[in-house]
Amino acid sequence: MDDTIQLQQAIEQLYTIFALYKTSNKMAACPHCVTQAEINDLTRVPLRLLTAEQLWRYTFKAMSTWGDERDFRHFLPRILELSAFNPGSYELELDMVCRQLDHGKWSDWPEEEQQAILQYFVIQWRLLLSSFTEETRYRVINYVNALGFMALDITPFLSYWRQERSLSATRHLVAFIDEHKDEIPFQHRLKYWYGYQSIAQHIIAWLLETETRLRLEDDFFRYADEAFADELAQSIDALYWWQKIY
Repeated sequence: MDDTIQLQQAIEQLYTIFALYKTSNKMAACPHCVTQAEINDLTRVPLRLLTAEQLWRYTFKAMSTWGDERDFRHFLPRILELSAFNPGSYELELDMVCRQLDHGKWSDWPEEEQQAILQYFVIQWRLLLSSFTEETRYRVINYVNALGFMALDITPFLSYWRQERSLSATRHLVAFIDEHKDEIPFQHRLKYWYGYQSIAQHIIAWLLETETRLRLEDDFFRYADEAFADELAQSIDALYWWQKIY
């Protein structure tokens, strides 16, 4: 089944599971930060018709100065839907959404809710790796960055990346190594990118595993005639260098 269709199904599952959370124009908010008119504008529109422009300010302030955790869970399916299918708007950037999930302690939510959220992220990850463009290049880099703020186990994401042998997945891995070539030798710098130091260490360990380098070496011979072969060679050299450092 097409990953786009699976992502749409995962979003429908989010709507179903989080449907029990309701909100209203009576939601609590800091009167100095949020006006009643803003609350009315957000709650008078059916959930599935809310736009990124309407939701971005709420998402930024959610659970601090605007609404509580239950309000956030009400809006979450639409927030995640817009984040996935309207990435060019930048109003609901994924790192902000993931920070708020961490703030809301999503890992303490019922198992069914956690699994629905995780499924959404895993399927979207597969979809991102399936094509390589200037847009998806930076979305993949930012995606790993965003996941770092959720304190989740990123092993399934990294394992899939290494096992997926498509040209696009290889190009994304090369681009990721290039993006971080100045940070990897200094683990503390990666904390700027990844909210939890353990995530940064996990990513570094995965990059330094022999299987990652061997995958790229194999790809070098597969794609030796491609225009990005020089970049691929440089990424392999970087992995050798980092292994010597550690």
